[in-house]
Amino acid sequence: GYKTVGFGKWNIGHCNSRYLPHERGFDHYLGYLCPGHGYKDFICGMGAGVRDMIEGWAKTDATTGEVDYTWATGAQYLGTYDTELYRTKAAAAVRFHAKTYASDPNSVPLFMWAAQHGIHSEMDSEPIPPDTMLTVANKKYLDVLDRRLDPADDTEKQRFFKMRKITASVLMAVDNSLQS
Repeated sequence: GYKTVGFGKWNIGHCNSRYLPHERGFDHYLGYLCPGHGYKDFICGMGAGVRDMIEGWAKTDATTGEVDYTWATGAQYLGTYDTELYRTKAAAAVRFHAKTYASDPNSVPLFMWAAQHGIHSEMDSEPIPPDTMLTVANKKYLDVLDRRLDPADDTEKQRFFKMRKITASVLMAVDNSLQS
């Protein structure tokens, strides 16, 4: 009886299609299936060398109850920071559901599953979020970390503060996406 949407990481059950989102009850799914991918180019990590952003929609035949699932690549989203993409799509799904079902006293509930890619891997390409995903306070903190990146320091200290900045920025973007 629920309308269901899923966004983000789904790297479980690749061995059989019955473990993929369309077989787990999702009416709509947008995300990726590998352990990690580029934040904007969606190229799967682990040396796979393929883009890994998919989107699928379920259509149920009202007469038979059979579900048909249509899949598409996420090519139209290339260049969009994935945390921002999931935030935008999740907010749109909530607005659409509210507009479509809220006026009915016996309305259909919405189940939304979201597993952000952000913070899964700082090593994936282009992890630094766009400025629009960060608050003024976030940017000030990241500036402090930048000032700690003294080129005269040893490489281990440089690496530490560089990774700390990446980790902080992707986590801040996820936190901020949940407030939209």
